[in-house]
Amino acid sequence: GADGDIMPEPFLDISRRVSGGGERGLLSIAFHPDYDDNDRLFVNYTLRKSGVLHTRISEFRRENDDAVDIHAERVLLEIEQPFDNHNGGQIAFGPDGMLYLSIGSTCNACPEPNELHATIVRMNPDGSNRGIFARGLRNTIGFGWHPANGRLYGLDHNTDERGNDWPPEELNHIREGRHYGWPFCGGDREVDWHVAQNPDNEGQTRQQFCNDTEPPVLTYIAHAAPMQMVYYTGTQFPQEYRGDAFVTMRGSWNRNPPVGYEIARIRFD
Repeated sequence: GADGDIMPEPFLDISRRVSGGGERGLLSIAFHPDYDDNDRLFVNYTLRKSGVLHTRISEFRRENDDAVDIHAERVLLEIEQPFDNHNGGQIAFGPDGMLYLSIGSTCNACPEPNELHATIVRMNPDGSNRGIFARGLRNTIGFGWHPANGRLYGLDHNTDERGNDWPPEELNHIREGRHYGWPFCGGDREVDWHVAQNPDNEGQTRQQFCNDTEPPVLTYIAHAAPMQMVYYTGTQFPQEYRGDAFVTMRGSWNRNPPVGYEIARIRFD
């Protein structure tokens, strides 16, 4: 509750609508920047409709201090998900007051038939003015704006089944209108020759296409599977930690020896 006590009933209970398990479930919640005044919050969750899995972004409103009115759900976006993985997208409000969400890929490495997959999408809080902010991001679960410079950074899961050490996981400076390479490129704009299809850029070789994509600002051990990222803005740790980020690594399922299963620190200059 408002006084910090544990509430006897859930603040938000949509368990009968959510399809959970694995990489499905109630995935992310974002509170409107003016939540104290307008009671609006936004939820990213997965559900099944006629047996088909969907990602849904919805707006709810706080009914009182203790509960959300689940009957006043307003759906902003709903897209079909052909598989159960890569559904764990974050939603967050940017400094511009718009709602950002990450939508994972539907495959390990393939051109997406739905252009919304493998992207960061941006929209107004009412769902209008929706557009793709950045492309070529296979599964960027954790992202956020640096508290000092305001830049948007995100951690991307790179392609599997390329061996133990390539391509590495990526920290990207995510900028509007940019392409980050997947599925055709990995690492520092290197061509992934395992992908049979060519990029939809006439007149360019694969290497030329990769050269035009955005390189990562930092790479990490392949298959470590970065999940969430949070910037440290507190005062409990030494001063040199302020503005750095902590990252949770889920860990590899397809690497020998395994890696990840840890919390890592990203140092920002």
